[in-house]
Amino acid sequence: MRPPVELLDFLKREDRYLIATHRSPDGDAIGSAVALALILDALGKQAAVFCQDAVPEQYRFLPESSRVHTPDTIAAAGIVLEECGNLVLVDCNDLHRVTRDEDLQRRFGYRNAVVIDHHATPAPFGTLRWIEPEAAATGMMILAIADALGMRLTPAAAMNLYAAIVVDTGNFRFENTSADVLYAAARLAEAGANPTLVCREFYESWSASRLALFGRFLGTLDMRGAVAVAVVTRQMLDETGTVPDDTETFVEFLKINRDADVAMLIRELEPDHYKISLRAKGTVDVAAIARQFGGGGHRNAAGCEVRGTLDSVRQRVLAQITN
Repeated sequence: MRPPVELLDFLKREDRYLIATHRSPDGDAIGSAVALALILDALGKQAAVFCQDAVPEQYRFLPESSRVHTPDTIAAAGIVLEECGNLVLVDCNDLHRVTRDEDLQRRFGYRNAVVIDHHATPAPFGTLRWIEPEAAATGMMILAIADALGMRLTPAAAMNLYAAIVVDTGNFRFENTSADVLYAAARLAEAGANPTLVCREFYESWSASRLALFGRFLGTLDMRGAVAVAVVTRQMLDETGTVPDDTETFVEFLKINRDADVAMLIRELEPDHYKISLRAKGTVDVAAIARQFGGGGHRNAAGCEVRGTLDSVRQRVLAQITN
């Protein structure tokens, strides 16, 4: 995997960048964005990182994660969106994935817009687009950029890229865990990433309230043929004192069921508005299902948002899966 020459020339030529990633960021989004900023730092460039939502608690242990700014903190950091010059979208390929706030979208004052992403969902945004659907994580693409530029990664950059890869490979459990992925992980460990710390922070640091929410979540489990469905409502979050970020990875546990080919988490965003997270074991293309509702993702991991009552949303998505 090699980045386009035009992308490398762009990163060498320009001096100021605003790196933005998708709302509700995951580890690949945070790790890839921060690592790219650190690479640009090493090139003597100015790089800021923007995300509509704050870094989830489980990722705040990552080095330099504090440089990810939200609309509430970006001004205090001296970052002027209107003067960003060069916008780089990481782990998403459309400005609407960064923010739905149209006023905020209009504030991005870029003359160049670059996309670096491993999601195949088509979108027209960007003057230069590098889309690599076969990449296990956007973090793999950022590592390829560092290699192509002849950069030696700092331990902080290595840690962020290792975390990015761990998240999008399910800790090296998913089908996208190739020999290249394992070799990259070994290289990142040699460069200073701490696999034990990443595993501990991701998988062994749940709060009591998050465990309580997980118990409530499992209590909603409903097997519909080969589809495992479970729900998280706003009331469940309120009663357990948790936040939406605490539901990350919940859908993965539904795949433990040997009779489930597809796992579906339905999380209430607001009344009659739900976020759907889909996972599959290879027999169903859940990205195609998500696209039916305006979402997207990968064959075995995708998501979308659907409006309607809980029952109607569940039935509509199930109908597409079993169709």
